[in-house]
Amino acid sequence: MKIVRQLVSLFFIGASYLTACDPGYTEIDETCYYISDLDALAAFATNMGLSPDYAQVINMGTQLWDSSSSPNPGRITYWQCSGCALLIGNIPPEVGNLTKLQRLMLNNNSFTGNIPTEIGNLTELYTLELP
Repeated sequence: MKIVRQLVSLFFIGASYLTACDPGYTEIDETCYYISDLDALAAFATNMGLSPDYAQVINMGTQLWDSSSSPNPGRITYWQCSGCALLIGNIPPEVGNLTKLQRLMLNNNSFTGNIPTEIGNLTELYTLELP
């Protein structure tokens, strides 16, 4: 019985190690996400009056996140929320934290104010669609 308990303990330790994320990342549904990217999406959600809960913001529009085998695992590279009819108010400056984003399509929403200068941090961006 002692051996069985030890094997069970080793299994759970090993399983938790497999899903453990590096510093700066958090785990949602057994996938590691970069916290700074999640915070940027949460800022959009807050502007809309929605929950900034990470598990919910990863479902805003269509998103692609780099897989664990890519050079930038857990980073968002594609976000389309065109016509989501959810995005209102100012584009938050946290958008500049999405530094691995290649495509950002947020047209047909109700943004107000200026485009934040932080959008210039998106050096890998090659598609930008805003209202």
